[in-house]
Amino acid sequence: EYKSDPLFLSQSEDFISEPVIVTGAVKFPGEYYINQNDNMLSLIAKFGGFKDDAYIFGAALFNQNAKDLEKEFNSRLYNDAIKSLANIGSLSRTDNIISITTLLDEFKNIEPQGRIVTEFSQEKLRSNPNLNYKLSPGDRIHVPFNKKIVYIFGEILNPGTLVFNENLKLDEYINKSGGFNEYADKSSIIIIHPNGESERMRLKYFTNNKSKI
Repeated sequence: EYKSDPLFLSQSEDFISEPVIVTGAVKFPGEYYINQNDNMLSLIAKFGGFKDDAYIFGAALFNQNAKDLEKEFNSRLYNDAIKSLANIGSLSRTDNIISITTLLDEFKNIEPQGRIVTEFSQEKLRSNPNLNYKLSPGDRIHVPFNKKIVYIFGEILNPGTLVFNENLKLDEYINKSGGFNEYADKSSIIIIHPNGESERMRLKYFTNNKSKI
């Protein structure tokens, strides 16, 4: 594990005191003190690149500023939902109110991650400099190993994990998990990709699904 010492760095290099932390499937995980001009490509060079079994598409970058904004936004959503709930006269049944407030409490307790969707492929970063993320003090980067697992959760009969099969389509993964239960909203199926991007799918599009799992 690599850990640099800022005491031995030249002041002329203008290094930042709080390191970037790199974990997972990289050659030299550890703490890296960066300067004002460091970006993703320069950091990759510092930690020696990725291991052979790294899953680069699933690599994640976490930023404190993004986490603070996410927390603020979630708090605003929670407060707005409480105000809306108070104004809905049709929710007179006690069980309806309890179920919704329970859901809101679960939402309130979600810990923001502060994940930033960014590019880690050296080839793409070199060909398109606009994708080359400029690092900030305290950024955290984790590169997972390739486990070939698909996670399926929500209103289905058997939520959990399945072994990845590149020949399966979205509806086939759902069917292998027992299919939808009676509470499922089939118009709001969300795919969260390993790089953090997400997209909403509708059941009627399954037969012509172009989204790669």
